Amino acid sequence: MRFTVGGLPAGATILSAQLKLYVTNDSTSGGVFNQITNNTWLENMTRNSKPAVDGVQFAALGPAALNSFVDLDLTSAITGNGIYCFAISLPNTNTNTVGYASREASNVANRPRLIVILQ
Repeated sequence: MRFTVGGLPAGATILSAQLKLYVTNDSTSGGVFNQITNNTWLENMTRNSKPAVDGVQFAALGPAALNSFVDLDLTSAITGNGIYCFAISLPNTNTNTVGYASREASNVANRPRLIVILQ
């Protein structure tokens, strides 16, 4: 997933950056979240053209319940205005997939949200 953060005042201190995701397919794992350094990938990528998962791991979530939200702390990753990319993968031992609502979700309240709080 990719977020463009813009409009933050120069010199502002980010107190918190929280990603809220709505679960559309429950799983025993909410996924492993890593930063991706390549921010130019196309949305119509394939398995063979996907960017490398080459960044820092920010979280490994436990079970994700259907029709609930999971919150992910990205404060250490969001440093100011810019483009930020993250990969969600599942542990090799996981036997079921997790699903999250996308930015095209019909219910606007269920779309992913990055909430940045400034000082």
